[in-house]
Amino acid sequence: MKLIYDNNAFEQAKKILNKSYKYFKVVIVTNYTNKNVDAIIDNLNGNVKEIKVVKLPQGKCSFEISKQLVCSKITDDVGLIIVVGDYELTQFILNLNLKIKKMLINITPLIPINASLFDYVVIDNTLIEQCTNKDIANCYGYLSSFSIFILEEVFNKGVYLKDTNSNNLLELEKVVQSLNMIPSLILKSNTGKRMLTKISAKLLNLINLSEFENSFVFKLANNIKQNSKHLGLQFGEALMIGSVLGFKLFNVLLNSHIDNAKIGFDYFNRLKIAKKYYDNFSLSKIAKTFTLDNNLNESVINFNKIQNSFLMVFNSYLKMINNMVKTFKVLFYDNGIFLNKYLKSDLLLNSINLIPESCIECCFATFIRDVGLLNKF
Repeated sequence: MKLIYDNNAFEQAKKILNKSYKYFKVVIVTNYTNKNVDAIIDNLNGNVKEIKVVKLPQGKCSFEISKQLVCSKITDDVGLIIVVGDYELTQFILNLNLKIKKMLINITPLIPINASLFDYVVIDNTLIEQCTNKDIANCYGYLSSFSIFILEEVFNKGVYLKDTNSNNLLELEKVVQSLNMIPSLILKSNTGKRMLTKISAKLLNLINLSEFENSFVFKLANNIKQNSKHLGLQFGEALMIGSVLGFKLFNVLLNSHIDNAKIGFDYFNRLKIAKKYYDNFSLSKIAKTFTLDNNLNESVINFNKIQNSFLMVFNSYLKMINNMVKTFKVLFYDNGIFLNKYLKSDLLLNSINLIPESCIECCFATFIRDVGLLNKF
């Protein structure tokens, strides 16, 4: 990945195009609809042989239809794909596995974690300063979710003895703490946008992409977004909602007494849930998740050993996330009321319930299921 991060990063990107792709076609894919994107497209004209633009809708969209729209523009003389969009669009482009160089141009403070898989990442502060409050809220929600991600990683290490990069977690904790110190008034200013962008860029070297995508909060946010009727719900907003739910589950678990003799859950009911919601339902694959932890009693013993010390750490994080939620709501003109309108309790419960059977190894999600915490759902 070549990171171009400067006040004139866009001009530097144009020089790269003029030097390396002048005689090639370039395909620009975006799911943003604002004047900034149109200005970027106009500015790139003349630096390459030809520009083809694919505009995809934000939110739910058939993978196959989107794939056809993009691939119809891919010819032998295409030398570069430029993406101007959110996390979902960047992931979609990466999933196409096209053997073509890829450039990401950021126009919001949020640099997606998967940006490290692009050949070029362009971060121009001048472009980012033109973003909206909703873009800021999306970024803030995304970055805030790393508070529960840290707790998940520590939990998995303590209960399942999972290997973690302790130094990275400590650095990540400093990043989250610095985020918590930024007032909402500052966040809405150009200074705040630059601060958020700097934090986002720093995370590229601290987060393991696969670990984040397999985390409880990521899976929950993805379920909420996929099942929500709010088509404009951004992924960062869903991550903030997932963080709040995750903290509530942690709170219940850490204040409970887990008795080895009372471990168990309703296999049949969970199979019905999985069959209803998973498009690619596989009985053998789902059933395997029920027996991931062959020595659950040992995991419970490990949990009981760390429960009190973990609870102390959790309480300090709980104060932090409560403050972050207040800041997050202020970033909306309606204090987040419109956001809550689309988040019905059955949607949230179903989104939580789907997670354990999508895990391929023991983790926080499988533990709360295996000790019966999800039975009542």
